[in-house]
Amino acid sequence: KALGSARALAARALRSRGSCLPLGGGCTGFHALAGRRRSRSWDSFCDVGKVASRMGLERVMAPGDILCVRGGNDLMGVGAVGGFLGHVMLVVSPPKMIKQDSRSREIAKALQGHNVWPLWKVQTMESTRGTEGLHSAALLLHADSATGELTAVGEVNSRGELVSLDCQTIEVWQPPEQLRAHVNPDLMREVIGDMKAREASWSFATAARALLAPSWMGQHYDASLVLQEARRCWKAKPICTSVVISFWQRYFCRAAQMGAFCGSGSADLILRWMPVKADRTLPGELLTSLLRCGWKMLPRVPRSRSRS
Repeated sequence: KALGSARALAARALRSRGSCLPLGGGCTGFHALAGRRRSRSWDSFCDVGKVASRMGLERVMAPGDILCVRGGNDLMGVGAVGGFLGHVMLVVSPPKMIKQDSRSREIAKALQGHNVWPLWKVQTMESTRGTEGLHSAALLLHADSATGELTAVGEVNSRGELVSLDCQTIEVWQPPEQLRAHVNPDLMREVIGDMKAREASWSFATAARALLAPSWMGQHYDASLVLQEARRCWKAKPICTSVVISFWQRYFCRAAQMGAFCGSGSADLILRWMPVKADRTLPGELLTSLLRCGWKMLPRVPRSRSRS
């Protein structure tokens, strides 16, 4: 009954204000229609290359990392970046720097005049309100050369269009070194492919459940119960945290079957590094769990050491 009441409250609020957020609002999300401006095809004016930079983003961000945007308190922003209670995304490709040349100056014009250089492109996967299924896009990130602060200034959508976004500060969450050192890119791609084959759309019911139900998988669970509960939660319609949680838990299951991590079982890996439920975890609860499990948060990008 409480779950239905929370869902109804959120639905009524959205109907009264509309599904799009106001221009210039503090909780304007990446994938709301308001606050976005399209340009002509990305491929028509942008080249991507490996260019030397003082900001070594390619050395601190890798597939499997989590990008986080801290949220506000406006219920209208639920399910969007910068909205209610925050938002998380999964990194699915290494970042690449975009060349700054005569053609790429059009990017700055399309991005509402933001100071975007140096500018990086990284592929992400997420679940967001207003988008059918899982949302995959090339997120455009600016690393401030003075402070190292990382902000999202745009994205390239599935149609190849450049979309301008309100600047949002991004945190990078890295897996523990022991996990990060044993990541298998091929296995990651298999897991991502499996998730896309079973994708569902963002759900108000799951968001309401996350507000009301506990998410922690306690250490008292035995191995069979951990796996049974994790797999059951994967089947629920997602919110943003569901993508990150189910990705890593699925990865642990496949890695354990291959004998990785010194023969540790799937349940042991889940309880060690991602002990939360995919169908009921708020962004704040996820980040608290990650800290307990040894994940590292980078609030800014460190400078590359200059060569003598």
